Amino acid sequence: MYHDLSILPHVGPARISALRSSGVATVEELVRYVPRQWIDRTRLARVRDLREGDDAILRLEVVSARLVPGRRGRLTVRAEDGTGAIDLVFFGYAESWARRLARGTRWIAAGKVGWFRGPQMVHPEMEEAREDGEWEGGILPVYPLTEAMRQARIEQRFFRKAMAAALGLSTLVLPERFPDSLRAELGWPTELENLRTLHFPRSMEEVAEARKRLCMGEVLPVAIRMARRRELMGRRGRSLTGGRELADALRKSLPFPLTAGQESVFGEILAAQEAPGQSHLLLQGDVGSGKTVVAAMACAAAIGAGVQCALMAPTELLAWQHWRKLRPLFEGISVRVGLLCGSTPPAERAETLRALAAGEIRLLVGTHALYSADVAFADLGFCVIDEQHRFGVGQRAALLAKGRDPDLLALSATPIPRSLAMTLYGDLRPVVLKEKPKGRQPVRTRLVPPEKRAGLLSWLDAEFARGNRAYWVVPRIDDDDESELQSLEALEAELRKSRPGWRIAVAHGRMPEEEKKAALGGFADGAFDLLLATTVVEVGVDVPEAGVMVIEGAARFGLAQLHQLRGRVGRGQAESWCFLLLADADRASVDRLNGFASTDDGFEIAELDLAQRGAGNLEGLAQSGAARFLWLDFVRDRDLIAQAISYAGEKLSHWETLPADQRGTFEKWCESDLLEARGNQ
Repeated sequence: MYHDLSILPHVGPARISALRSSGVATVEELVRYVPRQWIDRTRLARVRDLREGDDAILRLEVVSARLVPGRRGRLTVRAEDGTGAIDLVFFGYAESWARRLARGTRWIAAGKVGWFRGPQMVHPEMEEAREDGEWEGGILPVYPLTEAMRQARIEQRFFRKAMAAALGLSTLVLPERFPDSLRAELGWPTELENLRTLHFPRSMEEVAEARKRLCMGEVLPVAIRMARRRELMGRRGRSLTGGRELADALRKSLPFPLTAGQESVFGEILAAQEAPGQSHLLLQGDVGSGKTVVAAMACAAAIGAGVQCALMAPTELLAWQHWRKLRPLFEGISVRVGLLCGSTPPAERAETLRALAAGEIRLLVGTHALYSADVAFADLGFCVIDEQHRFGVGQRAALLAKGRDPDLLALSATPIPRSLAMTLYGDLRPVVLKEKPKGRQPVRTRLVPPEKRAGLLSWLDAEFARGNRAYWVVPRIDDDDESELQSLEALEAELRKSRPGWRIAVAHGRMPEEEKKAALGGFADGAFDLLLATTVVEVGVDVPEAGVMVIEGAARFGLAQLHQLRGRVGRGQAESWCFLLLADADRASVDRLNGFASTDDGFEIAELDLAQRGAGNLEGLAQSGAARFLWLDFVRDRDLIAQAISYAGEKLSHWETLPADQRGTFEKWCESDLLEARGNQ
């Protein structure tokens, strides 16, 4: 039985519509709409004691307000508490806030303290202060507000009243995510009792315990699925032996020696290929460490063992670059390499599919087209997935289903923090490559404020004159009304006018594939001095002669993505540079970018990026189709993640002795992965 939202007081049609558009259609869904944070307001803070980054709650009196009207209006309110003044900043609906925040009114403001010419809060949670000046204290839950909610005047006070009414319904019943025997074993309350604590906690200790149970509800099903998948992998697959000779032949044909790190990692992959059962490995390597060469060696070993290989990349441009680099290497050891993408011409596609089915193509490189219905391998035994975090679990399974339980090597150009890897990619055994080829120098990274932009252009004049090449990455293609950042089109026009002697190529996602390939190929061959591009050059581009990376609007990028872009240079023996342009950077962004500039360790940067931005934004993870976590924090909850994984392994080790309700719940959690596994058999 579900309860309609209309049974709650003060919830009319407009608010119901706003809640439904935000994913809350029933009272049961409302009580599951958990606060995004809790503020301990047993003590009011004082303005004079504030530091940047504090979560604070203040009792303030409005002194003045400055309104900039318009569709994206801005309101800056000056308020005081007797110890100092702070600015409260609101974007959107600024005129509405301006009418309410009149001079002399008193408010309780809660939020994170920023700093811009003094303390400020952007979009603080606001509550009118009591006229008698008394302070209630307690724990303040703060709920996430969508744009639709704000339009319907749904604010924090609404949620607190609505939650009290909803939880007071005697007929409210919520299904349990955990079986009764498991809850009893863990000593946990019911789902409804746990949610009640989250909405109306009496202490921060209660919040921590209830939140822990909420997080375990997210991570434990994933841990069970991963453990079950690893168990199934051990029962199937085959041993790929006899391929060492072909791998050695490829090694001898390389124009450079492998590093000790590459040799070690290849040895691990080879041992996994030759072992019985199906192997799924995750090769993590910093930018420029040579993962592609290791993957090529692994493909040669698999081909030498008698099976075909597939290498899947997320974009046509990256697939084409892999094919362009690998084809001459494998032709040198008499192995035919094919390319299959969405834009492959029909006649060429037909010949590729014929040769693949006949076993003539031993290594097929491509995009999602590799798992199209008409693609048939003679005997696919080894798969490589590049930039694997950009593929969902189902996409990975679709490629593996083209073979008979093939081995898998997933490549990650962004080192994945351990807590994230063991949660989202727990079915992949990690193999780490840190060492870079000898002779490469660290890329020198500098922040460039707007007043030094002209000096950078003059410096590039000299660099191009002596034969250097540069990338210039821009976050957007064309102009719009929402951003003050320079677009690629505007920058191209500016540079062609002010620097007519520069040979400029352009590459972005809206261009036809052949034009992008021509621009990239010409840049690699030395026909252009500057490649002006969006983030299409983020991965897979290897031009050792290019020694400069310029990143427009650097504050808009995550640290992991900046590290990938910086990794396009420093691939030769000469000194290389990365310039971060700061057109729209605030103080916090400058501090973040200074931290990035101080290290070139990708693993350190990945951990920092995870802590600052969260897993949902980590290098495209939000688009991966991987499990979504609303409450789990991969930095704060590392111990909880390890506990869940250990617990899952323990449960599976004595599966048959589990209570029937536990086993049934676990099987339901695993169902999608078991179906995926059956599809591979």
